[in-house]
Amino acid sequence: MDVVLEVFDTFIFDRLYASVLPLTPAQRAWSAVDSLITEPNATWASMREMPTPAYSFKAASQYLSLEPSSFAYMSQMPRDNAVRQAISLFLITW
Repeated sequence: MDVVLEVFDTFIFDRLYASVLPLTPAQRAWSAVDSLITEPNATWASMREMPTPAYSFKAASQYLSLEPSSFAYMSQMPRDNAVRQAISLFLITW
């Protein structure tokens, strides 16, 4: 199931969720501040260089791994959200 979701997310659903539920600039700024709080060695100067993903990417399988596109980080629902996964699985099987 994880491999199927990773493939469909990479090629279809990342772009769909990013266009239907995009991150607002305020949410992006808050995720940058939140990453400063959770990163012990982060500084305000390094905030510009730090990526602010909504989730951290972990390969679903050691045999098949697809690097997520930039759309994966542009949605209010990250890939590891249970609701997003349920909707995606419903659309795949429908």
